[in-house]
Amino acid sequence: CQMFEIARMDFTQYRKHFFPKQQDGWDILSCCFESPLPPQCCPARLFIDDNCRPRSAAVVMGDFVFLSGEPKLSFLKEVAGRDGLLLIARNEGWQEQLPALAGESFADYKCYPRYRFSLAAKEDQLQQILSSLPEGMRLERIDQSWFEYSRKVAWMRDFCSQFACWEDYARWGCGFLLTKEGRPLSGASSYLVSESGFTIQVQTEDSQQGRGYAKFPSAALIAAALEQGIYPDWDADNEASARLAQRLGYQLEGSYETILVQQRV
Repeated sequence: CQMFEIARMDFTQYRKHFFPKQQDGWDILSCCFESPLPPQCCPARLFIDDNCRPRSAAVVMGDFVFLSGEPKLSFLKEVAGRDGLLLIARNEGWQEQLPALAGESFADYKCYPRYRFSLAAKEDQLQQILSSLPEGMRLERIDQSWFEYSRKVAWMRDFCSQFACWEDYARWGCGFLLTKEGRPLSGASSYLVSESGFTIQVQTEDSQQGRGYAKFPSAALIAAALEQGIYPDWDADNEASARLAQRLGYQLEGSYETILVQQRV
């Protein structure tokens, strides 16, 4: 099976067939099909299995792969060739291909739940968090110098990893860092973006985890998004992230199975 990449100008016709637009609420796939980023800078890519009669399709955005259409092991092998990918299948038949995929020399996998939320935060709830900032700490917006710094530091890299340059981030991205004496401790930033909203990336430096610091840059980012009239999407990868979301005013909508594909060592 070959994998064919589709040009951005042709995305719409394939979306209708494989990834129909949700009628209500936030749709993370808008970060692919409605991305405001220039085509050459957009991290979202669309692949099909056949140029003439496509039966399988995949959207690749950052660490996420959304699968649709007819489940094919050969197509899945092509898509899952990178380490650390999160596969989200709209057809359970894709999951039945996983044992065969794991039998290959290049990949292993594990299944686990992610948690989907909807925002119900009130402005006063966010301001209450922001007003309790620990003494000696500051919230700083990610400016050009922090953008460049983040690209060089492992725990901060995903704050800006989906933007090709500072100019794109300045126009379409947003993020905040919690700092003390000029040292970043925790941060929250847009990860994937569309014209109507963005997904949130939250990270805390390893030695500072477990101290509740992530709620401060997260609250600042959510408040900034609401002020701009765009949606800050929270999709939790683990229970700690899910608890933080609820503290920030999100309501749990449900969980869904995700497949993490990893390279064999």
